[in-house]
Amino acid sequence: MTRGCWTDDQIAVLRARYPHEPSAVVAAAIGQTLRNTYSKAAALGILKSPEYLASDAACRLRRGDNVGAASRFKPGHVTWNKGTHFAAGGRSVETRFRAGQMPVNTRALGVYRVVVDKRGVSVLERKISMHGKNNSERWKAVTRLVWEAAHGPIPDKHIVCWRNISQASVDLAAITVDKLECISRAELARRNHPRNRSPELAKLVQLKGAITRQVNRISRARGSTPHIETVRTELLATLKELRDRERPMDIDRARAIAQVASVLVDSAKVEVDYIKATGQDSAPFLEAKPDTPQSLPPGITGITQHRIAR
Repeated sequence: MTRGCWTDDQIAVLRARYPHEPSAVVAAAIGQTLRNTYSKAAALGILKSPEYLASDAACRLRRGDNVGAASRFKPGHVTWNKGTHFAAGGRSVETRFRAGQMPVNTRALGVYRVVVDKRGVSVLERKISMHGKNNSERWKAVTRLVWEAAHGPIPDKHIVCWRNISQASVDLAAITVDKLECISRAELARRNHPRNRSPELAKLVQLKGAITRQVNRISRARGSTPHIETVRTELLATLKELRDRERPMDIDRARAIAQVASVLVDSAKVEVDYIKATGQDSAPFLEAKPDTPQSLPPGITGITQHRIAR
């Protein structure tokens, strides 16, 4: 008998015997586990009869006679192990941590290390304390130490950064106070805003927002008619402008090109999802109409369309 599967005969026996007999006896008689028997009885609304609940077989289910009093702790009860201490025995004493013990890989005070921050920039840090709850209390960036040595403590809500990010270095000799500056976090936010970093990046952020809204719109309404071809054309034009070889490509421009490419991939995924959802072999609402001449951005010679075979 497969556990959990109930036959009409088993249910009939359950209805007849469960109210008057111990559940374990009924479960053994019908070939079900005790847990399944409890669950099935609850699902069918079968309860124990008053006669059964009043009998000795009811055990913990009995009411009114304080059936569990004999096995309860009494007021003032003293446990058997009061005043004793656990002794692990064996060689555990040899391998226990001692008070104040440091791990074997603990770095000495004053050593340097290089970490990579969230922007992907390498930062030189020095260990300033052997204590502290986390690394931010034990390690401090050398740029901060150099600035504080020359100008004193850094004001609240201010940071120390490089005057020119291209001069950022993890060489201790290259970190000098004349290359650093202390600015407020508000000023840092203004400097890092895409509009102030580069016109291309600002345009990319706006374009990425537009394509994201378009993707979300398609996801919410599968049968709608999105005009995504125009957005793709803009993306291709932006990608062409970003790859201008007459000007040197800095880190922001390279990151912008990678983000534009990822947006193109996202739009392709939406197109494939639509084709699969509708059972079509193409997505006409995402393609240029055959009788409509399609203008391509400068430098783009054509567009390859992929179809999914049924």
